[in-house]
Amino acid sequence: MNSAVQLLPAMVGATEPRNYLVLFQNPAELRSTGGLSGALAVVHAENGRLQLTQQAGATELPIFDTPVLPLPPETLALYRDRTGRYIGDVNLTPNFPLSAELAREMWNRRFGVQVDGVLAIDPVALSYLLTATGPITLPTGDVLTADNAVQLLLTGVYERFSVPLQQDAFFASAAASVFSTVSAGDFSIGGMLAALERAGAEHRVLLWSAHPDEQAVLGATSLGGTLPVSDAQTVRFGVYLNDATGAKMGTFLNVQVGAAQRVCRADGRPTNEVEVTLTNTAPADAASTLPVSITGDGSFGVPRGNIKTLVTVYGAPGMENLGVSRDGAPVGYHPTTDSPYPATGVSYPVSSLDVELAPGQSTRLTFGWLGAEPFDGNVVTEITPAIHLENKKIVEKNCETAVLY
Repeated sequence: MNSAVQLLPAMVGATEPRNYLVLFQNPAELRSTGGLSGALAVVHAENGRLQLTQQAGATELPIFDTPVLPLPPETLALYRDRTGRYIGDVNLTPNFPLSAELAREMWNRRFGVQVDGVLAIDPVALSYLLTATGPITLPTGDVLTADNAVQLLLTGVYERFSVPLQQDAFFASAAASVFSTVSAGDFSIGGMLAALERAGAEHRVLLWSAHPDEQAVLGATSLGGTLPVSDAQTVRFGVYLNDATGAKMGTFLNVQVGAAQRVCRADGRPTNEVEVTLTNTAPADAASTLPVSITGDGSFGVPRGNIKTLVTVYGAPGMENLGVSRDGAPVGYHPTTDSPYPATGVSYPVSSLDVELAPGQSTRLTFGWLGAEPFDGNVVTEITPAIHLENKKIVEKNCETAVLY
């Protein structure tokens, strides 16, 4: 974050005007980096002043016939070509720099504006910003606060409006109001810095620059949205969630993630486990009591009230995939690799599977990985920033009770 702050003067137009595409991610319909981008805007930066100059909904951009930029073969295999064809799916991949380049190109093809960078933010991050700005009154008369922003933007809007264009208009209005307040400097500086630091640490704010020198700095920060990088002290796993319900049921998805390791081999190579517990907290009668704008109409093959999620876990480069168990029993899954940065030659081992949960149902997934070499440092996870997310410390298992994959 400190490195990114050094870039701030140039990025807010101190030397030349800049334009940024803002993706308002909606974690009620999860994507790897946060959520579907149903509302978008262009922010013009000049001499430190920010101005919202254009807004659009995802429905105003076409679904392109072919990917707007070449996609790596492994991205195609994991996330399909819609990643490069539809603005709402550019972030099916957890590789935000790729998502940003795709979004930039789509916007340019539709509106003829080649932006200088792409910013992604979600309503939870907006709620943090509101702690610094205080309440903001929207043109609709609604008062947006730090306490109600998440509920209003992720549930209330769908309860109130059934037409996507109306939903997008509400999001756009809220976004414009927040940006107007921020650009006017009407906020606590200390509070704003704390809010941005918290949102950045949770990966709820992501930033990519089309200027290579700036991107080289951003890519190494929490704002960069690159895949996890392990080092001599810490092994980092990536846990990414994509909605497969085709609805806005993410507000009812509870996510718990933890990781642990143990050494069971004479050569000292550790066995790592990443545990992901998903719970559908929707009411039992969700199919009849929740609006179709939230549950979906079942057109994607998922019954109303159910939540279907694609869970994808990235091991550290060099690890061997040991398989997946569900609620203690081995389960079928898709093992593969992803090499998101071809120039580096680095390849991540990947495990992926679909999980569908009825209201009240919960399941525990355990992903096993064999370390490439002896290691006794920290084991952590980087996670899709869902709405209800808990980092959970799991009990390290001994070799006698280890799950067999």
